[in-house]
Amino acid sequence: HTVYEAEIVATILGVELLRRAITNTRRASIALDNMAAIQAASLRTSGAGRYLTDLFHAAVRTLKEQHPGLKLTLRWVPGHSNIPGNEAADAAAKEAARGRSSPSRQLPKVLRKTLPQSA
Repeated sequence: HTVYEAEIVATILGVELLRRAITNTRRASIALDNMAAIQAASLRTSGAGRYLTDLFHAAVRTLKEQHPGLKLTLRWVPGHSNIPGNEAADAAAKEAARGRSSPSRQLPKVLRKTLPQSA
């Protein structure tokens, strides 16, 4: 898998963590250092090869159903700029791209099965 795909998966995981953790929050943001992932997640069309962004949008719908009124923002942060948490997130994305992941029982159900390989 590519780092780009891992970034999208990490964004799905971020949405899932928000869903589980927040209570009366009105605004939340997920920071990414991959502009292509942000742009892809912003597209509202689905289709072949867009399975990860489709999963992302499904996760956001579930989040908003459980937390009506929540405004979720994806925002870009510069990579490799010593931003707290970004370096750790980048390392985790690279590990996921290499096939190293959390135990499946800790993952959202949609991510427990093997994802299709990139062409």
